[in-house]
Amino acid sequence: MSEYSNTELYSCCENNEAPNWGDFTLLTLEGCVEEVSNPDAAPKDQVKDILGGQVREDAEFFTVYGWNNGSRAITDVDDLEQAIRIIQHLSETSGLEHAVLC
Repeated sequence: MSEYSNTELYSCCENNEAPNWGDFTLLTLEGCVEEVSNPDAAPKDQVKDILGGQVREDAEFFTVYGWNNGSRAITDVDDLEQAIRIIQHLSETSGLEHAVLC
């Protein structure tokens, strides 16, 4: 049994369920920030975009992505050390290589 809940491992996946690991060739961990793309709009109408590729010092949270001709978010984690433990666990579970890019 996993030491992590499905919510911790797959928060960006449908029904918090594991993706088909065969869809990916690599897992990465990236720092992310939320940015409002239309800051002049009323707060209820603002659109928030997530920007990956952030250095860890600037990151608001961290995302594990699966890659294969594009990326798909697997899970979001608030703490870097926890995110590193989770990507290592997902790498062992999936059999995929992983890289920490932040």
